[in-house]
Amino acid sequence: MFNQMKGRFTRAALIAVIALFSGGIISAEERTTRNASTEVRRLLPWFPEDTETLVAARSFEVPRVSVDAFGKWAILMPSLASGDFDGFDFDHEPLIGRKVLLALNGMRCPRFVGSMGGFSAEGCSVVVFERDLGDAGAEWTRNLRRTAKEIRKIAGREVFCFTPGESRTDRFVYFLQLAPDTILRATHKGYLRELLNRIDTAPRGRAFPDSLPQWATIDRSTRVWMIRKIPASRQKLIEGVTWSLANDQARVVYLPRGSSAERVLDRASRLWEGRMMADNPSMAPLSESLRKAVHCELGKQGRVTVSFKTEGQEETVRFILYLGLFHSQIEDGDVGPT
Repeated sequence: MFNQMKGRFTRAALIAVIALFSGGIISAEERTTRNASTEVRRLLPWFPEDTETLVAARSFEVPRVSVDAFGKWAILMPSLASGDFDGFDFDHEPLIGRKVLLALNGMRCPRFVGSMGGFSAEGCSVVVFERDLGDAGAEWTRNLRRTAKEIRKIAGREVFCFTPGESRTDRFVYFLQLAPDTILRATHKGYLRELLNRIDTAPRGRAFPDSLPQWATIDRSTRVWMIRKIPASRQKLIEGVTWSLANDQARVVYLPRGSSAERVLDRASRLWEGRMMADNPSMAPLSESLRKAVHCELGKQGRVTVSFKTEGQEETVRFILYLGLFHSQIEDGDVGPT
């Protein structure tokens, strides 16, 4: 009797252990999606404290060719946070279609390059996927190793260096897989080294502390958002600017410096409504279309808000509105070009 009970108990325990182990495997493969907001808080301390701009995007898939998506804001805007993977001599096919939980792009020291309004900056994009990349990550890394111009050790990590297609703040663009679910794309080796060292040392200081007033102007649950804090030495009319994009609604907020709110409203209106280009007769129709699309106002807190819909606009209007958001990442304190 005792031996029969002992045998049944042993078999039951063994079945329970097998069930528990199997359940563990299932939960690892099909774990509950992590919260992007908690990931933001986890990653924020990684960025060097002199980082000026932060762009975030959540819940999107890695596109096949980002340049083919120009005009498709659902693809184009997240790429501001993840960085482009096109234009380099490696195959990023293993990542295509993979769901990204969160991408954060930190930048500093921006400067204009070329003649088409592009800019370069020291920075790094951190891309966290919803699931571990597994074999896809190993294949992506093999592709990097096979075609990289150089392979370096930076802060103890193997980093793959590629020549960019345009002038940058550094000779290379740098790629690496940081963790099973995380990859990095950096535009400056010094910035990348600082970021990796901060990951290892877990410093207390943050580039964008909770006390920063810009946080109050955005909703971090939106799909894409941006915060820019303008260095004190370059602040003129504003201290910073933010924007957020939810569905087809964009909202830009300027934080005036001192008593400059009325001047900020005037310059923001002239910039976004296209009145800065209205002196050119050929641009007058576009300016009129922009004025119909854009709404500018001065709020009770002295902040200037610009809002518009991205859908339903003619293509040229959408292009100018996108350029406004794109260039606000390097806003230098005057609200648009001087």
